[in-house]
Amino acid sequence: MTYKYIVSAIQKAAKNHRGGITSVALTMGKNPNILANKLNTNTNSHALTLEEAAEIIKITQNKETIEALATLINATVVDLPKSDVLENSKLNELLETFILTNKKCAALGEEIIQASSA
Repeated sequence: MTYKYIVSAIQKAAKNHRGGITSVALTMGKNPNILANKLNTNTNSHALTLEEAAEIIKITQNKETIEALATLINATVVDLPKSDVLENSKLNELLETFILTNKKCAALGEEIIQASSA
């Protein structure tokens, strides 16, 4: 298994979710034992699909998995500012959210540059 650490992050998220892997599996409409086997990095008998991984990430809302994936392309994850833009879709709110997000990304970039030159 090449990306064992990513599957391990997904497994950890499922285990730590309320009700554990069983709860996640039932929410997905899957057999808990089969899902547990798919999340077991010590076996190759079952494989987690991308769709299943995405569903677990959505259910658990766990950022560690997304961060593990981001490292594959030397990227990082930045939280979007809290907003109700998605619910009321006002153009001005969307624009403000976009600008604030870009400011946060720029600030993070500056911190990275400063840290790497120190």
